[in-house]
Amino acid sequence: MLGRFYAEALVDSGIEFDLLFGPAYKGIPIATTTAVALAEHHDKDLPYCFNRKEAKDHGEGGSLVGSALQGRVMLVDDVITAGTAIRESMEIIQAHGGYTGWRTDFVGSSGTWPRRDFRDSGSGARLWL
Repeated sequence: MLGRFYAEALVDSGIEFDLLFGPAYKGIPIATTTAVALAEHHDKDLPYCFNRKEAKDHGEGGSLVGSALQGRVMLVDDVITAGTAIRESMEIIQAHGGYTGWRTDFVGSSGTWPRRDFRDSGSGARLWL
């Protein structure tokens, strides 16, 4: 159900993006369920990716799971407070993407209402809360 709410918020925002990114750990199920809800309820079949806190050296290995980080990335997580997770995620996204020209957006909860749309001064990310 939560993924459906995120999907609806993303569609309502009008923000265009090519890929969902969910930071470990709480962002992982949000990214996956949001991708499913976007496909099932909004006819938007988009890839997703998430990171691991610790890279695996066996099996598929690495620190990222899912699609390659490319294009316009929408970062989804449960809560934003100080913006630390956003900055860390943007470093991951930029490190794996090869260029910093992406506009990385974030959707989550700040614990406030109504929803707000602004830029994080530290990261330059667009925040839609």
